[in-house]
Amino acid sequence: MTEADVDRIETTLDVKLPATYRHLLTHFPIRFDQGTSRGPVWDNADELIKRNRELRVPRRSMGTAYNAIASNFIFIGDDGAGWQNLLDIANDPPTVYVMEFEDTKTIRPHQDEAGKAQTLNDWFHDFLLELKNDGVDVNSATRPQDKMG
Repeated sequence: MTEADVDRIETTLDVKLPATYRHLLTHFPIRFDQGTSRGPVWDNADELIKRNRELRVPRRSMGTAYNAIASNFIFIGDDGAGWQNLLDIANDPPTVYVMEFEDTKTIRPHQDEAGKAQTLNDWFHDFLLELKNDGVDVNSATRPQDKMG
């Protein structure tokens, strides 16, 4: 993602992104996932804008009412199974939060093993370490195949 893409996100969503998140987006370290709109951190400006716009307004879907996320949160990615990752952009350093099935009542800080709320840098570092421990080469241009076992 380019600086112009990040500027467009800020302008479109009327937010100021923390420097650490800007750096992550413009220096995305997972080569095979660059430009992605899936996973814990998305790296696609258009999709980030679209998803944040959806989450910033109250809506109804299939009989369920969804509240808008607070303006201090920005959606950064998800796990693909119902959990959304949010960044509290009012904090410096920014803290990562999780939300279950778009229910704003479930928003809570992502915690490390000691129960401490994680900053973006600590959270993403743990994610990269987990990939490494799983044998994933983040420098590869080719997405690793899911291992069946």
